[in-house]
Amino acid sequence: MRWAQMAFALAALPLGCYGASVDDDDSCTPGTQIACTCEDGSRTMLVCNPDGTFAACPCGSGGASSGGTTSTGKGGASSSGGTVSTGGMVSTGGAVSTGGMSGSSTGGIVGTAGVGTAGTINVGGAPACNPVPGPVQGDGLDLTIDAIDDTDIMFAAAGVSMGAWDFSKDISTGTITPAGTASLVPEAGGVSGNAFHITGSGLNGWGAAIGAFLNGPTSSFDASLYGGIAFSIKGTSTVVEGSSKVMVMARMPDVLPGPGSCCNDTVAGLECYSAHRTIVDFSTDWTEVTLFWPSFVAPTWGLGSTLAFNPNRVRDITFIFNHDAVTQMPADGATFDVWIDDLRFVPAN
Repeated sequence: MRWAQMAFALAALPLGCYGASVDDDDSCTPGTQIACTCEDGSRTMLVCNPDGTFAACPCGSGGASSGGTTSTGKGGASSSGGTVSTGGMVSTGGAVSTGGMSGSSTGGIVGTAGVGTAGTINVGGAPACNPVPGPVQGDGLDLTIDAIDDTDIMFAAAGVSMGAWDFSKDISTGTITPAGTASLVPEAGGVSGNAFHITGSGLNGWGAAIGAFLNGPTSSFDASLYGGIAFSIKGTSTVVEGSSKVMVMARMPDVLPGPGSCCNDTVAGLECYSAHRTIVDFSTDWTEVTLFWPSFVAPTWGLGSTLAFNPNRVRDITFIFNHDAVTQMPADGATFDVWIDDLRFVPAN
């Protein structure tokens, strides 16, 4: 089930930004979430108020855009202002909050880090700082995250969440194609059907990232009944880790600014964006990749280095080209030309 099938169709409305369509009297069911697009092209979530009405689209506010907690992630997972960006997980107005992936970036979903909760599977490290499970749980049987076979960036993980993709880059003079989340759409050429095709070059900061927010930019997803994730990838890259490699992160809200977080960029050893990660090799042919949860290991810095990974509160699955490479990037900057298809969970067994 796609967001588009869950009343998330986008339409231009005078809400201070371009928001999702609602009735003429703006009535809605309290708690309902719809996507809205700001005038600068960034996207965010609009939540129906307790009185059954929608307020103005929260452009430029909240936890994933300029206006979030300001700090520079130490090679973290977003950037000055985002999960990868100035104001977002991956972008200006991006999905995770100012103080990002390790530098600023442009384009993306606006939002704040999600809520966490206690689980049964912890992989390495100390107990969680705020062990609150994600509010939505997959049943362990529906393995769907996003087949990427339609024409939008929205999806429903395990058929029950409200997810979306985000794409952005650092603030260097390097370029990415498409230019950001607003122009990110699947295209023909996937394993079967469509896939995301992204490119980048001359990225001299933290690089660029494309991420799947499993339950929106301000929440998390309980994936504890699954064994990990799988996806298909092909292409080329030159990043700090080497050639034809990508860093894949499974990020908990603990290490991202906002609700459910214990990170603090002003305290050594507690830095934000220090998410659990693994390095994946790929080639110019489609490669099927399976990553079980224990594959995601803690970094050597930041709050994440002290925490156990628990899949009961995964904020997003993010593919990063040159992450943690602020001072180690290739001489000409990170470059990549990559296709990604069929992101999904794998059974616990």
